[in-house]
Amino acid sequence: MNLLPIRSDGIKAQLPSASEGGILGIRPEDFVVSNELGKGIAFDLTVEAIERVGAETFIYGARERDAQAVTATPGELPPGEVIVRIPGAEAPGIGQHLRAVAPPDKLHLFSADGRKRIDL
Repeated sequence: MNLLPIRSDGIKAQLPSASEGGILGIRPEDFVVSNELGKGIAFDLTVEAIERVGAETFIYGARERDAQAVTATPGELPPGEVIVRIPGAEAPGIGQHLRAVAPPDKLHLFSADGRKRIDL
């Protein structure tokens, strides 16, 4: 699951019902690659890596951020990185820009400490 802190103005602007703090969770399979904004939340990503695993492909994309960073916790995504799962072996190229959109019913909001789920 992609766990994104709700600190950036980009996420806050797309989730007006979210509180000041918190963590947004989105499963990789719940994203759709689309040029349309639609309802939910959208991220403009730059493809950093692709992983083809049989009938599906994982896209590792970076959101725009001030500085590249790595995480100190094993298994946790670096700040700004989003994983998107798409069906099939076709994938965008490294460095390509795309928009990943997750519908509102696929968003999971948690308290800042990650212990409590919050209804959107």
